[in-house]
Amino acid sequence: MPHTIEHLEGEAALELLTRSHCKVPVDDLNFDDIAAVAVIGSSFSDPGPDWCEYQVLNHRGEVIRKHRIAGY
Repeated sequence: MPHTIEHLEGEAALELLTRSHCKVPVDDLNFDDIAAVAVIGSSFSDPGPDWCEYQVLNHRGEVIRKHRIAGY
């Protein structure tokens, strides 16, 4: 079952999005709309390959952008 690896809000969320390893396309997003970033990952017991997903959330808690990568 997927689980939350990390949940960052405010400046910490924006900092994560600007790190080179993140790879979430945010060039067209208004950074004032970004409230948090959740990093969700598959569990070792899940079938199929492992994955990690960055979810960008607005101030209403809605996912406005997500990007999945293979592995962790």
